[in-house]
Amino acid sequence: MTEYTQVIAPGGPSSPLLRFASVMEAVATPVEMTDLPLDYAHVFVGVRFFDGAGVEVTGQLAAGTAAVSVRTWNTGEWETPAESSFDFTSRETISMRGTIEGITVTPAGVTGAVTYEVWVSAHES
Repeated sequence: MTEYTQVIAPGGPSSPLLRFASVMEAVATPVEMTDLPLDYAHVFVGVRFFDGAGVEVTGQLAAGTAAVSVRTWNTGEWETPAESSFDFTSRETISMRGTIEGITVTPAGVTGAVTYEVWVSAHES
């Protein structure tokens, strides 16, 4: 499991939005975030990339993809969601609904970045 921390969302601690950020990992290392709170029905997953100096890489990368899998409370098993991959040559966010207790992001072929973080936002509705 990858370590992650809760980030205070806009609106402060009473906001209906939760945000989590993983620790930075090398672009070849999968990030697995488990034990996410189940109180939030709508989950968004995004990725931020950084160069060798730790500066965030903005815009699109030259190449790279990532497979996404989720573990739901319903089955307790890792599954492939309807939106299950990132193409890092265009910035995108994956959106899903359900009782998601874990998310794994496995990058491949990434060029233009050295490390990355996975960001998960969860909303009540």
